[in-house]
Amino acid sequence: GAIYQAIKNFVEPRHHALTTDYCWGPYPVIAQHLERDVSTFPMFSPDLSFDLEAMKQGMHQHINSQGRLLLILNFPCHNPTGYSLDSSEWLSIAEAVRSAGEKAPVAVLLDLAYHRFGGESADLWIDALPTMLETTTVLLAWTASKSFCQYGARIGSLVALHRDHEERNKLANALGFTCRATWSNSNHLGQLAVTDLLVDPELSNRADADRAELVELLRTRVEAFNSAASAAGLHVPRYDGGFFVAVFTPDGEKTAAVMRDVGVYVVPLKGAVRVALCATPETAIPRLVEALRAGIDQAEAEHGRSA
Repeated sequence: GAIYQAIKNFVEPRHHALTTDYCWGPYPVIAQHLERDVSTFPMFSPDLSFDLEAMKQGMHQHINSQGRLLLILNFPCHNPTGYSLDSSEWLSIAEAVRSAGEKAPVAVLLDLAYHRFGGESADLWIDALPTMLETTTVLLAWTASKSFCQYGARIGSLVALHRDHEERNKLANALGFTCRATWSNSNHLGQLAVTDLLVDPELSNRADADRAELVELLRTRVEAFNSAASAAGLHVPRYDGGFFVAVFTPDGEKTAAVMRDVGVYVVPLKGAVRVALCATPETAIPRLVEALRAGIDQAEAEHGRSA
């Protein structure tokens, strides 16, 4: 719902939003359903840091061709790669966004779906907000159902930030109109449950404790995977938290097929496969990494023969 709202209200018909080439698959589906679309820029530099120059180039092209920009950034805990930006990356992005906002209307959507399951870098985005808000609108896609472990409730919100009070009123009116005209309202039972978890101190503390246990469980899996992946020579981006991580391969489809043959399932991507550590017990990680290595070796062998 938050992604829908952002694209509907901040992208003109037949225009494009901008995001990373590795991205959540429904972004373009949602946009195309709304008679919009999504363009992408290369997410990674050769050293697997965030490709800031590619983002700047994409922003420049969008502003020149469309006269405005919606930039979608799914950090921390990027889906599907698992990448989280470090402090210097966030500050560089914020400055690029501020500069772009001087040239044209710019909105930045921060998709925070897995924020509450991140590692040490999970809150660094907050420090980037003041710089972005000097010239732009910042939208926060917040999921209450994931944050409070109510996954099936499908409840969340879009928080719109702007320096100007009158502009905030306009944003509230536009987003409220779209919500009412599209769904009438969001999941009522989800609203009731999450409201209780937010306002009841005892329930809030219990929810925080439950989530902390799950975050710790995920952290141990992340550490085990990073260690095993490094030992096996797997090519992975920086990963310190979140549900998913990408492992690079010359042929995602071939790698996934080889892994399926031994009963290990991943999602094929262009140039990678997505691994769901949220669904992988720590005891299964050695088997997972072994299957990844075998699948990538087969893909590399076939890629070499076809080169």
